[in-house]
Amino acid sequence: RSTPRSGGVGIEIIAKGGAYGEDTNTNDDVILSAQKFGKAVRIAEEDIDDSLADILNTKLSDWATAYAKGLDNACLAVTAAKATTTCKFDSLYYQLSQTNAATSYTANTNITKSGTGGTPYDGLSTTAGLVETGDFFDEGSAMWIVHPAYKKKLRGIKDSNNRPIFMESSNGTAGGAQNVPDTIMGYPVKWSLGARTSATPTATPTGNPLAIFCIPQFLLLGVRSGPE
Repeated sequence: RSTPRSGGVGIEIIAKGGAYGEDTNTNDDVILSAQKFGKAVRIAEEDIDDSLADILNTKLSDWATAYAKGLDNACLAVTAAKATTTCKFDSLYYQLSQTNAATSYTANTNITKSGTGGTPYDGLSTTAGLVETGDFFDEGSAMWIVHPAYKKKLRGIKDSNNRPIFMESSNGTAGGAQNVPDTIMGYPVKWSLGARTSATPTATPTGNPLAIFCIPQFLLLGVRSGPE
């Protein structure tokens, strides 16, 4: 399915009675490809008849959990190209790791790796800054998608007096710079177990955990149908 994408509109100063220049931004479209996720589960008839074991609903819940993690992983964190993974689309991580001549993007420009200088806080600040200085930054909708492994990393970030910068008061409410489970640097957080790199889409990724700062409206996910 082809979805139209606006290239934006420019602005200029116009003198009284002057002619209006025509906008030259180029609109284009994005192709959404349908990808099916599934699994066959063999269940013995005796288990279905056993009133003590609600195996059907249990397996449905198990599948929904795996699907949620697997879909996040496929969309966000797969390191290989779709031609290799047989998935119908490339992940956000893969696209950011590749040079794109059409958009003049250089590979890895918008990927900040931890451990390459500065503190974990510096790394997160640099990542946020890449989006905050872009033409499409929208403070009202900006958010983080973060693997829960970062919870420990965030709790360990301390100031010059060795005090955690993400603190809670004695009664458990936010009492410091931010409350870790809710916001990072003032932006809301969505925690995802799928936000960890892997070579192919999986519900159990084991690679590097990711902290993704983004504007959700530019991460388009088309749901063709729900679970069946």
